[in-house]
Amino acid sequence: MSRLVAIDDIEIVLPSGRSGPGCAVATCETFHTLRAARVALDPERDSLAALTGLGKDWAPRIAALFEAGIGVAGVQRPASGASAQAVERDGGAWHERTSPRCLAKDPAALADAVEGADMIYLGVGTLTSLAPRERLLILEGLAAVRGRGVRIAFAPALGPDQQPNSAEMRAVIADMAAQSDIVLTSFAAEARAFKDAGPAETLARYMNAGAGEVVVRDGRRGLLLSEGGAVPAGGTAAGDDRPRFTGVYLGARLAGADPQAAAEAAQAALERAIAAPGRAEAQSKFDVWRLDRPAAAAHRARRFARETVPLWLERALDAGDGPAAVAESFDETGRRTTLVQCRTVFTLAHLGRATGNQRLLEAALRVQGFVAAYLKDPDGGHRHSVAPDGSPLKAPESALRNSYDQGFALLALAELRRAGIGDEIEAEMEACWQFVVTCLLDPATGALWEDDRGAEGSEVRAQNPQMHMFEALLAAYEATGVAVWLDRARNFARLAEGRLIDPATGAVREFLGSDMDPLEGPQGTQREPGHQFEWAWLLRKHAGLRGTLEGLRAAGRMERFAQAHGVNGLGFLAGAPLAAVDAAGAVRDDTLLMWPLTEAGKVYAARAGEGDPTSADCARAIASTIFGRYFSPDGAPFWAKALDRTGHPVGEPGLTRLLYHVAIFVTEGARAGLWDLGADHRASGESRPEPHTTH
Repeated sequence: MSRLVAIDDIEIVLPSGRSGPGCAVATCETFHTLRAARVALDPERDSLAALTGLGKDWAPRIAALFEAGIGVAGVQRPASGASAQAVERDGGAWHERTSPRCLAKDPAALADAVEGADMIYLGVGTLTSLAPRERLLILEGLAAVRGRGVRIAFAPALGPDQQPNSAEMRAVIADMAAQSDIVLTSFAAEARAFKDAGPAETLARYMNAGAGEVVVRDGRRGLLLSEGGAVPAGGTAAGDDRPRFTGVYLGARLAGADPQAAAEAAQAALERAIAAPGRAEAQSKFDVWRLDRPAAAAHRARRFARETVPLWLERALDAGDGPAAVAESFDETGRRTTLVQCRTVFTLAHLGRATGNQRLLEAALRVQGFVAAYLKDPDGGHRHSVAPDGSPLKAPESALRNSYDQGFALLALAELRRAGIGDEIEAEMEACWQFVVTCLLDPATGALWEDDRGAEGSEVRAQNPQMHMFEALLAAYEATGVAVWLDRARNFARLAEGRLIDPATGAVREFLGSDMDPLEGPQGTQREPGHQFEWAWLLRKHAGLRGTLEGLRAAGRMERFAQAHGVNGLGFLAGAPLAAVDAAGAVRDDTLLMWPLTEAGKVYAARAGEGDPTSADCARAIASTIFGRYFSPDGAPFWAKALDRTGHPVGEPGLTRLLYHVAIFVTEGARAGLWDLGADHRASGESRPEPHTTH
């Protein structure tokens, strides 16, 4: 847990007079600094606060304004009883500015306000607003908390209208530098104020004053660091957006990045801002995650495969050695579905093969035994669901054979075959496919019907069954090496390019009409960023297996659409794919589901395997995000389906079907060399378990 507290004044905007609620924080450097810092911090464990002399009666308004996890610390009523000075501007709007001055009058209150802080930040403007005696008290208070291990960060760079006009002001800056662990400044401002000849002179002056670490920004020439490093600019002047630079740097340092990595992240943030004014938050959002250490990502990915899933299995699967189904969520006793049971077979076999854990392979066969006994029909199709004991359900829809489910039935069989379990599984794979061809494949379009009712049940047709059948056919080829499976897969790749992809944007449509033509209305314009990444990964995989470039252009367009329009632009999860946007990129659902994050991670892992170091950084950071924020941080088998923008879980936790997504991402990262899952070679050398006989 980390806490960053910034000391400054705050401006409140009241649009309808002094009695109305606050609606914005304007021209407040502290707010913008903290907003930039939050992207590297975790609101579940970390906190941000502005410390000022705001009256108690204003606290609820300010807390509401700082809606992204930025609160107010040390609220104190000034001795005069007034909470702030108010000035009417802008045609009736009231702007009220507070001051930390009263905190200087009460060192004990200041100490209480920063209790629990790991870092305190203030700018030179905070000090210049105080009388000399007040300044001294603030400096003494900071020295006291610094002695307890709190880091002090200071931004002394003065703007064009803030020239030091006396020796006193120069002394104030020098005194504050002596109390600072981190000093962040701009050479342009320092040259105006102190006549420094170059950034090296600025750096030396602050180090000689006693600062711990110093970073000097120098426009087109990049950054100079007291640690001996430098960060070049990316070919453009990054401007002097001090709040953005300061916030990103401090957030990174607080999150554990070293000065070089923090400086690189802060410089990149400035350059994105100048490259796309007003859209900086929408550019290269995955860069934020590069602050996570590769070692942490490797540890978390390995722990998922070797510890979390086995622990979950102990809870989800009854003891024994016969056919059995897994629980489909925590603490539930409901139906058992082909979708979840087959996804589980795949997940257990996949991770068992990757780690050499025989117990996972044995469990996969037990679950497959339940599927074969109770969910598979005599004609090779798989019904939607049964009761936990395998008995049929009364609801008519439980007996439907959905295309979506058949894709996962085939995928599970293919993974068992790839794990080397039972040659007879190839015959089961072929029987499953023949059911699909006979009962689910529309000869007019080459696409799958929604279920075995054919056109009657397919007034609206989804891309999802097509995508997962494509995935299953690729897996069948990888498992058997038989070329016919790859030929079957190619038909779905062509279906995607011919029917599913919107040629105007390159994005995959979620829903189409019964004839596979585009739909009108909200269903027709819905785009899910997670599926853009998922299709892109599959098309890349298909091209690799065929040894061609077929589909790579389409994959690239999907990735670009998702990155440009479909990722979160705010908060600590900046860069996480959103649940849904429309065809023009407008947000429809900003829930941050976990599974789209895994799909983005698979794309980055694939690129990393091709030698792209930036993609490797992004994939590792996504692993840290998934396992550090969606999963229990101690490795316990508990995970969230989704988070809201403040990092709080939403929806049902612990859904079994999500493990399939995470397992593939983890093994893709291992295949790309991003981490080692640590296969137990002793276990992998043991004899393979045999399939359970079913009735």
